[in-house]
Amino acid sequence: MAKRRSYRVLVVGGDGRAHALYKACEMSPLAGEVLCTPGNGGIRTMKRRDVGVMDFVGLVALCANEAIDIVVVSPEAPLCGDGTMGIVDYFKEHAPGVMVFGPSAGAARLEGSKRFCKQLCVENLILTARYDEVTATEQIERVLATHGVPTVVKEDGLAGGKGVTVAMTVEDARAAAIRGIVKGPVIMEDVVTGREVSFICLSDGKDVLPLRPARDYKRAFDNDKGPNTGGMGCYSPLPEYPEDGPVYAQLLTMANAVADGIAVEDFPFVGLLYVGAMVDREGTPWLLEVNCRGGDPETEVLLNGFKGDFFEYIVACCEGTLADMPTPQFAGASACVVVASEGYPEKPAPHGLISQDWLAHMAARGVEVFHAGTTEIAEGVKPTGGRVLVLCANAATHEEARHKIYDALNSIPHPFPGAWWRTDIAKGAAQLALDL
Repeated sequence: MAKRRSYRVLVVGGDGRAHALYKACEMSPLAGEVLCTPGNGGIRTMKRRDVGVMDFVGLVALCANEAIDIVVVSPEAPLCGDGTMGIVDYFKEHAPGVMVFGPSAGAARLEGSKRFCKQLCVENLILTARYDEVTATEQIERVLATHGVPTVVKEDGLAGGKGVTVAMTVEDARAAAIRGIVKGPVIMEDVVTGREVSFICLSDGKDVLPLRPARDYKRAFDNDKGPNTGGMGCYSPLPEYPEDGPVYAQLLTMANAVADGIAVEDFPFVGLLYVGAMVDREGTPWLLEVNCRGGDPETEVLLNGFKGDFFEYIVACCEGTLADMPTPQFAGASACVVVASEGYPEKPAPHGLISQDWLAHMAARGVEVFHAGTTEIAEGVKPTGGRVLVLCANAATHEEARHKIYDALNSIPHPFPGAWWRTDIAKGAAQLALDL
């Protein structure tokens, strides 16, 4: 088990995932005090600091001033850094006494570079879709002739979860590739059909410990219509893929292969390792993507259902003692729904204030609210982003969990002007009564 002492903790980030990590740390008896920078409107003012996630010099100074023992990083940008120096690398050089929960920039290339991730899959015999790398417009027609349509076009670098286009026509594929090449290399790959799975694990650089699988809803509108988003909701676990079944075993093998592959590159992975896979009709998982942090909103739904002290696992990852930790346990079935601002994802136009009565109503209904895109001003808390709030609930079944959220949403006016959400999250999910 992790060493038991009082840690001073700094969570870096201001999204819904950061809010969930902050709450998980704050609930731990191991955490003496938990701060967050820059935080959001859901975190108490006295616990927030105003240092940007990419201001590594300022973050090191903040940790020195606040006597921070451990930094928990939420967003991918500071982890990836410039590809060679990220927040973990900077702290290792300038504040070696502070532990950082997250991978080095070298390991974070798994998310920061789609082509690097693809190359690692090929080198380590990890099943992934056939692909081509495109660096010039004159290559596009040749690749399209090889792959046909539909085809998936991926921007190589970080894109906030929105750099992927599933093109159904040659015209759309060509346009997406041309847009992407302006920013850098583009990956064009075959479409793999099936059921998508988010398989998130803890890793200490030596061992991998899985959390339970989740399913994310990327499309903006009901019935999986509309453009891709950062995620409009999710549910967990996936009863069709039980822990003692063959698909789960293959997913765990895939996650271990990714972790082993990046370790061979001399960049052992520490933190939350996200493996996104598509399970085809034969029950075979194909790797779609790897993220260097927990998914969003998957992290919110997983931490809301986590039984026990998640911060203890964070410490174990940083100290390299994950093998000593018990298998993570969860309460019942979990679901979450994202409340978005008007115009999201193309042109978010957040405005107005978030109703405090609405927040109190959610709490009274047993719905946990994580702030994803909010800030506090003199008049109250206002929405500032495209994805504004993440509503989570646990129950014995997915149907009960989703109804808990939607019944609460439908029994009170919207939380702020222009707020909207999908109405089909976890609808039709396989049902299995789980212990709360």
